[in-house]
Amino acid sequence: MRIIFIRHGDPDYVNDSLTEKGVREAELLAKRVAKWENITQFYCSPLGRAKKTASYSLEAVGREAITYEWMKEFSYFIDDPVASMGSHASVLDRNSRNVRPGRLEKHGALPLQRNAAPRL
Repeated sequence: MRIIFIRHGDPDYVNDSLTEKGVREAELLAKRVAKWENITQFYCSPLGRAKKTASYSLEAVGREAITYEWMKEFSYFIDDPVASMGSHASVLDRNSRNVRPGRLEKHGALPLQRNAAPRL
């Protein structure tokens, strides 16, 4: 089994949509997704920017996504002894002052690699 997470295109947070750049990113992503084989299911956040990003890929493959409310935003508790108290940081945000390489893995998260494209 392979699970692929795709982050939304360049966001327009004010309108919960995509910028022009984000639309171009989503269109390019759709061309790539259309080449993937054996996709069993698509899931999507209910946020507008995520739905807009996914819409191009879903149209390209003639599919629909299951939307889950819990996929909106999520965070992960990091027990950081340097800060003397735990804090919440995005699981995917390696730039947070509380998230250092190795810290997420300690809590069961998989290591993330910047700019790493999935091999298909």
